[in-house]
Amino acid sequence: MVDIKVYGGPDCKSCQDLYEAVKKLVEEVGLEVSLEKITDIEEIINFNALPVLMVNGKILHIGKPIPTPEVLREILTNINP
Repeated sequence: MVDIKVYGGPDCKSCQDLYEAVKKLVEEVGLEVSLEKITDIEEIINFNALPVLMVNGKILHIGKPIPTPEVLREILTNINP
């Protein structure tokens, strides 16, 4: 199973947008994943920019602007569980 985490602040619009875009794409593609949104300050404090997209422990995107749906599709369809 693929482990996807989106790190971001609770009031961060870009962070929420990235999480929603990933969630929608996962449902469309039918991937079996564990998707989690991390907003705990103790966990996000180590990043220099938000949002962060981490897949299987590897950072695949950090900061703004968030990836387009096309880029997200490419990222998520080319991951190895």
